[in-house]
Amino acid sequence: MSLKGKRECGEVPGSKKNGLTVQIQLGKGIEFLRPLRTTTPLEKVYELVRSVVKPWIKDRFMSPDIEAVHRLIIDQK
Repeated sequence: MSLKGKRECGEVPGSKKNGLTVQIQLGKGIEFLRPLRTTTPLEKVYELVRSVVKPWIKDRFMSPDIEAVHRLIIDQK
């Protein structure tokens, strides 16, 4: 995430929270670089997101996945 994105997360009203949700959900770079590992905190975030959103293997509606990750943010998991 960019520095600007990190700053925006401090306020996190509606549309910015949705933007953060999509950035977290679509962090497929972690999957593309396997078997390499990232930092322990990011691996924990990845596992948490994958607990509610399955990997994208084929096209599907994004809104249920966005809502699931959005819920994680609201619940401060």
